[in-house]
Amino acid sequence: TGELVTWGMLNRLGLSGHGHSITDTYISSPSSVHCMHGKTVQSVALGESHMVVAANYRVYTCGRSRAGRLGTGSIVSARELSDNPLRLEASELAPVDLDMAYNVFHVAAGFDSSGCVTTAGIIFTWGANTKGECGLGDREQRSSPTRVSMPVPAASLSMDMHTFAVTRDGCLFSWG
Repeated sequence: TGELVTWGMLNRLGLSGHGHSITDTYISSPSSVHCMHGKTVQSVALGESHMVVAANYRVYTCGRSRAGRLGTGSIVSARELSDNPLRLEASELAPVDLDMAYNVFHVAAGFDSSGCVTTAGIIFTWGANTKGECGLGDREQRSSPTRVSMPVPAASLSMDMHTFAVTRDGCLFSWG
């Protein structure tokens, strides 16, 4: 059914997607993420301190918002996080502001960045972009999804401090 379950030492930083409904920092067995009930999960990715989920063709994120990696339009700096290490942008999965015309089936998460691929093969990325990992031709932070210019439709995306995209015709692109 595409149900999302999480477990492990995730909840302290809001990475489990459970919000404040689970107060333990360690979830010892698979636990269903209630805010995703009734949704079909297509893809999930974990970054350094955040999670990205594609469900019902929409994108949801939770965790620490450093460098805009949650795609919510806000950027929390590393200094702000060092002053308050438990500062969360979202402890429960929240929708990313992406035009409803785009149906997302695949997500990726890097160290400080995130991305997604739509059913039409369009890539959107957001986050720190310190190494050019967002593929936008610069190294400026993005706090909301920005379209990546690709010559052909993409099929999948993998991110860290660099990014790889596989196209529908099997070509590999990399940047960052």
